[in-house]
Amino acid sequence: KVFKSGDDQLLYQILLPQNFSIDRKYPLLLFLHGAGERGSDNEKQLVHGAKFLSSEENQSKYPSIIIFPQCPSGDFWSNAEVKEGTGGGRLHFLDGGKPNQAMSLVVSLMDSIILNDFIDKSKVYVGGLSMGGMGTFEIVNRRPDIFAAAFPICGGGNPNSVSRYAEKTSFWIF
Repeated sequence: KVFKSGDDQLLYQILLPQNFSIDRKYPLLLFLHGAGERGSDNEKQLVHGAKFLSSEENQSKYPSIIIFPQCPSGDFWSNAEVKEGTGGGRLHFLDGGKPNQAMSLVVSLMDSIILNDFIDKSKVYVGGLSMGGMGTFEIVNRRPDIFAAAFPICGGGNPNSVSRYAEKTSFWIF
């Protein structure tokens, strides 16, 4: 699918549960991929995690809607700067400011999907790998009232932002 906001667009795939019905309520999971899966093919974002999350076993035990957006090449899921130094680059996470384009589109996409009556608003989750782990911290910081829980994998975030969401969202950090 393609989510459009003004002149901007975000590619994404959506997994609906088997026997999906608009008359039921489902948990919603946003999964953010790592830097290696950026692009415009709307497939690379499925490389890590999608097979596991969409397996018949998991979907029969945990029927849910899963969103897999694809960050465009050259963009990032979070506001961070690379500071060059001895031994390579180091990420510096910015505190506040407007979200970059990819994150802004993901936030808008989630806002539009959550409006559906078939979404269980008490069971909205986010997770991600590497750059997606960073994006997990970023989106929860920007929208702490949406997410029940988050699971960043190999990602960092701005420690100064934790107070905005620490008491609202449960985290399982890898």
